[in-house]
Order: sequence, then C-alpha cells, then structure tokens
Amino acid sequence: MSKPDLEPCFNWRGRYEEDHTPWDLGGEHPGLAEWVRENPGAGRSALVPGCGRGHDPLMLSESGWRVDALDLVDLAGERLGGDFTKNGSRFLVTNVLDFDPHGPEGLGTYDLIFEHTIFCAISHDQRPLFARNMERCLKPGGVLISLLFPTNKPTEEGGPPFRATPAELTAELGDSFELLEDEPWTPTSGRRRWEERRLIFRRR
Repeated sequence: MSKPDLEPCFNWRGRYEEDHTPWDLGGEHPGLAEWVRENPGAGRSALVPGCGRGHDPLMLSESGWRVDALDLVDLAGERLGGDFTKNGSRFLVTNVLDFDPHGPEGLGTYDLIFEHTIFCAISHDQRPLFARNMERCLKPGGVLISLLFPTNKPTEEGGPPFRATPAELTAELGDSFELLEDEPWTPTSGRRRWEERRLIFRRR
C-alpha cells in the first residue's frame, strides 16, 4: 500500500529555494501567541505540522513547550536549531499525513497541536487522512488550534491554498473533537485576500 503524498504536484521545495513563500508571516501567528500567553507550556508537548520557517514552533519552545515541528522540506527548518532544541524540541522532515507519534520518530502523543496553512494546503480528498492523524497524535483532553484560511475562497479557484471553512474542518475532525471556539481573526497579512478564523478544539 502506497504512502499518502502531500500535494505531489506542487513544488514546495522550489518555493523555499526561490524564497517565494507568501504564506510566511515573518513571525509567529498572533492568534497562537495570544493563546500561549494564557497557557504556559512547562512540562507539556506541542506538535506543529507544516511548520514552514519555524516561527510558531520557536515561539512555543521559548514559552516552555517541548515541540515537534514537522515539514516536508528540510530547508523550512533551517533556523530551528540551537536554543530551539535545548528543551528537547525537534524539527523533523516528514509527511504529516502518516507521521506516527508512536513510531520510530515519535515520542508519544501531544498536549497541543497548532495548524496554520497546512489544512488549506491539503486537497479535499486527502483531508480525512489529516484529520485521523491529528486524532492519533493528540492526547484526550488535548487542544487543537487552527488559524484557518482561506475560509471564503471560491472552491472553483482550486489551490493550494484550497478553500478551508470551519464547517469543513469540524466535519473532518468528527465526534472525537469538541469545538470550543470559532471566531473571526483580523487578517495577519495584507497579502492575504481571504478571510481567516481561529478555531479551538478539545480532543474527547
């Protein structure tokens, strides 16, 4: 049985080589930073799938969380060394669709998962794989935070980024997740044409 492939037709590595990464905000997402200020991470673990240049996992690590930051492209995590790894945080080049928290690279399930620009990067037919793996990776009682966009992009425009709505994410996650928050978020970059929302779920 072949492994799931995360948008094989899209040259993610080429984007990093050309330094053309318009999804990169240049720093941690304010919607995550706000939550972290009220939720200290000492002794807790976090997973950041599709971490990109690592702004969000770096902030989490500096706030006390032990972080596993995942990306398909090794160039994405070039800045995730030194201080980032002092508390056991790691950058792993791997496919989030089949990453196993109990496999050879795994250290067990997580207290927090932060997704931003990964759900929208996955085509609709692969999203069930993503949702089931987030269920596998998150501890019961753990929190999944999604800064979801582009929520109002017409489906026919395709992607990535593909249209990603609160209803779609909630449906994919299913009954194993309880939705705690669904609020509009002021766009974090003037380069983004589409609306963004912050969703917070608890794993049942």
